[in-house]
Amino acid sequence: MRRLPAVSLLLTALLAVALLHSAMLASGQTAERRDVRGIVTRVKGMAFHLYLPEQRCFVIIVPSEGVEYSVSPGDYVRVVGYTPYVYLVKIDPITGLVFTVDWFIWAEKVTVLGKAVDLWVDKGCGSVYSVGERIQVFFKLSFVEARVRLIVDKPNGRVLILDRVLGPGTYRLEGVVGEPPGRRLLALEVRLPLSEECMPPEYYEYEPLLCICVFDAVWGADLIIKDIDVASELEECSEAQLYVTITNEGKGPAPASTLAVLLGNTVLKEVEVPSIEPGESRVVELKFTIPCCTPSNDLRIVADYYDTVREQDEGNNEYVLRGVIRARSPEFSISISRTIVTVGVKTRLRLTVTNEGRGKATGACLEIDPPPGLRVSQTSWDLGELPPGASKAVEVEVLAERIGEYEFPVQVRYTDECGRTGISPKVFKLMAERRPLKLRVEVSSSVTTVLEPVEVSGSAPPEAAGLRLEVVVRRPGGEWIKIGVVEVREDGSFSFNFTPEKAGRYEIGVYYPGDEVWAEAQAYASLEAKRINVTAVLEAPSRVPLGEEVWVRILIRPARTADGVLELVAPNGSSMEIPVKLEEGEAGVSIKLDKVGSWRIKLSVPGDDVYEDGKAALVLTVVAVRRAASPPAVAAAIATGAAV
Repeated sequence: MRRLPAVSLLLTALLAVALLHSAMLASGQTAERRDVRGIVTRVKGMAFHLYLPEQRCFVIIVPSEGVEYSVSPGDYVRVVGYTPYVYLVKIDPITGLVFTVDWFIWAEKVTVLGKAVDLWVDKGCGSVYSVGERIQVFFKLSFVEARVRLIVDKPNGRVLILDRVLGPGTYRLEGVVGEPPGRRLLALEVRLPLSEECMPPEYYEYEPLLCICVFDAVWGADLIIKDIDVASELEECSEAQLYVTITNEGKGPAPASTLAVLLGNTVLKEVEVPSIEPGESRVVELKFTIPCCTPSNDLRIVADYYDTVREQDEGNNEYVLRGVIRARSPEFSISISRTIVTVGVKTRLRLTVTNEGRGKATGACLEIDPPPGLRVSQTSWDLGELPPGASKAVEVEVLAERIGEYEFPVQVRYTDECGRTGISPKVFKLMAERRPLKLRVEVSSSVTTVLEPVEVSGSAPPEAAGLRLEVVVRRPGGEWIKIGVVEVREDGSFSFNFTPEKAGRYEIGVYYPGDEVWAEAQAYASLEAKRINVTAVLEAPSRVPLGEEVWVRILIRPARTADGVLELVAPNGSSMEIPVKLEEGEAGVSIKLDKVGSWRIKLSVPGDDVYEDGKAALVLTVVAVRRAASPPAVAAAIATGAAV
């Protein structure tokens, strides 16, 4: 801003404007009526500058004779008055500069409409803060965008807090009152823009507006509840005792104050706390009665309840004991008779509700919310009144539609003696298992012969009619082998035939792998299969002349194709073996024996997994035949020693 000399070329220009302006008035008119609204910027006595936001210009207000009013920088006011044109120029009483008379309004009435620009702090200007206490600074700007500077003067110097262009609005800054203690002068400087039509830039660049807020900072106390010792359990309708430790963590002394314990907003007890020096603590005893039917389970303990101590932090005086008051109300336990059920089978469960609390329940109701796949016969029961220690039981039928685990939620709804409603929930885990399939198997005879069919019969529950069971067999200790399928009849019975193909012990039975309803199951019976008895026969003459061929017929029954051995034992004990091949149970061998005497002929047909060994024996006597022979023939016989 530039201050112009009292006499200048600009003054000449202003005079020309005034002459032009007065020429526009009606003939004989020497004053113009004015009615304007604007922001008070600079004030001196009864004179002030009024900033007109729409024109971005200002006018100078001076009082008419006998008119009084009071305005402050930042006020938004309405001025009703006039401008007399008996003067050409007039000196601004605030700046001392010369303006033409049309810049002036002689006020007849000034009405304060509100605040257009303002500055304040959260505790109010003129208040006292403690060093270290949090503070909030607010300022307001209306109508126009302007450059804003926020400055604080402290005992140890000036600090620029903010310097920027801001639009209309209300702004808030937060901080902490720092050292040293002493007076703080908070200044809000607003530079309201001026248009070139209003004022050439070389004359005025802006119209200043200054708002001041003063507060004091002192060394303050800081009362904090450090610890609370609860002497006994806190319960409705009972006496309570607390030991509260209060510490002054501030730098200033704390005068005597009041410690209060509250339930909700109701004060249960107040105790006077003596003064506490910085860094010191006091233990205060609180004895009080907890009323019945409390609205809350929390206790509030508040230091400096009446806010008589100036503190660095006013927000840390409260300590809340949450949920410490035990309500004299019902407390329920819920038990269930079993947690394992069978799929597809209705199971009866017993639910027992016990009031383990210290209050009576009225209108108690047990409710079940069955999950999908679990059907129940009933979902709610009226239990009526349940005094402390009382129990009531209900029964419910459940039917599980699938195997697996179910969440089975139950809850008790109740009203206590104070009219408070509550819910006591419990979730059980029900395991639905497949229905056991009881199978029984027996054989018509536990001992049989290989290749002889044996009837195997058994039973299952009649409800299992139509199930197809696998027929399985194994040797003891071996693997089960599926050999067929049998279907359960309507009465639950089933049967089939089994023919052992080899001798030995068998385990024969049925197996079911399980499904969504029936569990895996198996049953079997033991069976012993013996080998088939074999009859062997040797047919031959009992006496044979020496040197003649003998036909030996071999038979085995049952007839089959097999290999055997025919052993010939001479009278002197020597022997020889002749392999034989039986076809369809028969074979024949032609032999010629070379010694006189009794020959033993033995047959051996080895057995296998089906047949036993086949054996037979006979004695054949070889006799000498005396007849006349020509000497040459005898000599030839002796010479050759022919024999078989």
